[in-house]
Amino acid sequence: MTLVYFPDLAIRGFVDLSEKAPTEAETTSCSNPFTTGNVRLAHRSSSQAQAALSSSKQNDTTIGHIRYAVNALRPTPLRRGENPPDDRHWMKLKRFRLSGLNQIFDLKEGIVDLTLGKVDEMIRRLQGSELDLLQDDWAEQKDRLDSEIEKLYSLVYPTSHLQETNGRKKPPNPLVSHLGQIALPVVKLARTFINKISRRGINTKGCPLYTEMVSADLVTLSRLAEEVATWVGGITTCVRQAATYHMGHKAQKLKECLQTSLSLINEYILPLLPDTKDLPDQTLLKTWLATWSTHFDLAVKTLKMIDADR
Repeated sequence: MTLVYFPDLAIRGFVDLSEKAPTEAETTSCSNPFTTGNVRLAHRSSSQAQAALSSSKQNDTTIGHIRYAVNALRPTPLRRGENPPDDRHWMKLKRFRLSGLNQIFDLKEGIVDLTLGKVDEMIRRLQGSELDLLQDDWAEQKDRLDSEIEKLYSLVYPTSHLQETNGRKKPPNPLVSHLGQIALPVVKLARTFINKISRRGINTKGCPLYTEMVSADLVTLSRLAEEVATWVGGITTCVRQAATYHMGHKAQKLKECLQTSLSLINEYILPLLPDTKDLPDQTLLKTWLATWSTHFDLAVKTLKMIDADR
């Protein structure tokens, strides 16, 4: 049967990938990345990686052939009341043998899909702009940030006048609700900032692939949404526990985190945006950030005043 040749295509595809990969001697020689030779090797390795990843479309076709071949071999489920066929002479095509492909293939198919997804991520990591990669990292933490703010909302505006606590009903704590109302502007403005610098607020189309930022600064920016979600979660916990002192401390940490990123954005990202009469993106964002900063500073100041009153 011609189907037996499909696995050979997969093997050949992986052999092609291995031939394009750097040898062990090349990879071990990269221990010192600052030598001229290793810089050239790094560029060559990057090109090799991109070449290998670009062959993923060919591999997709090969995997499609494998799926077609396996699906052709997988026995169809028997209908209710249907007698199994007499396959004693079918040898390798006996239903007993082939029925095991169902579970195995379903599992392998999931692994293949996951692997192909990771290949796409690798391609984007190598070919995407630095702004694209930053926005990818921020997007990963969006659900977590939304969840933390939703928890705070539930403390400020409980769904019922009575809450269940260890099987007992008690009315909402008015202090918790009051602290939550003061904390909400802070966390909502923090989320607004993340949304503004994400794809919803900044169009990276036409921006250069690289910024003038060093890797340390890029890492700081990439962790922004994660740190914001962490400090917002800390504020929510303080509100739930009515811990006013710790709440002011965490609000200050949130402010420092956002101020650091705001400085990097003003210095390195704003200049990359178009600033013409038809596309005044740079001017508009600069004005927006200044206005946001004023409101956020006031919200944090109001929240920290709780400590001074107690």
